[in-house]
Amino acid sequence: MKEATSAQHGHFRLLLFYSLYLKKVNRIITLFSIVLVLLSACSRKEATTIQTKEKADSSQLVFAILPTLDCLPFYIAAKQHIYDSLGIHVNVVIYRSQMDAEQSVSKGKSEGCATDMFRVGLLQTQKVPIRFLFTTNREWQLVANKVLRISNIGQINDRMIGITRNSTIDYLCDFVISHLKSNNQILRAQINSITVRLQMLENNQIETAFLPQPMAFIARKHGHTILPLTNNLSKGFCGFAISSSLMKSPEYKNKIHLFLKGYNIAVQKLTKNNKLSLPPDVLNDFLLQDVADSIITRKVFSKATSPSTEKIAVTLKWLEQRNIIHTTNHTDTLSYKK
Repeated sequence: MKEATSAQHGHFRLLLFYSLYLKKVNRIITLFSIVLVLLSACSRKEATTIQTKEKADSSQLVFAILPTLDCLPFYIAAKQHIYDSLGIHVNVVIYRSQMDAEQSVSKGKSEGCATDMFRVGLLQTQKVPIRFLFTTNREWQLVANKVLRISNIGQINDRMIGITRNSTIDYLCDFVISHLKSNNQILRAQINSITVRLQMLENNQIETAFLPQPMAFIARKHGHTILPLTNNLSKGFCGFAISSSLMKSPEYKNKIHLFLKGYNIAVQKLTKNNKLSLPPDVLNDFLLQDVADSIITRKVFSKATSPSTEKIAVTLKWLEQRNIIHTTNHTDTLSYKK
């Protein structure tokens, strides 16, 4: 009898243990379910927040710019809310290569980019919906590696020049060739990134390169030689282009002129003092850390303008000679017209 009673007590204790265990498991399952519900709710809330933010930013235009001095006013106009005050919302993304900036437009990642008229003509033949908008003072300077010990373009004979093809600097290469001795040529090396081009010059990997400011300032500070070209040879070809979709947008159709206005307001702001004063992060983005003190703002910044008919004609003629375009197909489409 005692053994039977002990067995009964053992079964009772086992049942009690399982009962308590199941209650504990149920509590854990219940708590886990509550956590899942809360997490799910939070996830839905976070997703809603992200979607709301994306929806709020959908009216913001993106422009692809370069770390060049002529792009700095555009950066200032966007970051310091000059464009916001004019009723257009612009964000800027800095690219090291003009071709990458252009690709961002062709792929729909941005609505405008820093480029030149030669490249816009080429892009239009590739069915990219783009129009040249306004010109800036982006000058290209031909820089010779200090190891060459040359002082003029006539001494470049049979050397390599870092460029971007079918662009303003490719056009300038034709001018360089015209000043070489007969039967001498140059090797046009396509190095699209302007920062890589400068780095290769510094590392003696290329002999000469076309560089914009401030890269040309940096190269000169490091002892490389600026080779003089004819005055104003590169002026009037470079600037900004926009996607043709903006011309059809009800929201922006009548506001396109504000891109030029905002840029020029930023130029006024930058030239108020003759010394360049910018936050460290901006100096870093535009490679100005070592040369900012030597920049006289009223000399390097100037207002943007609409492209001239003369420069458009030169561009179209050059592209036609290269068999890139037929002039009759591009005369009215290269640049934006009000």
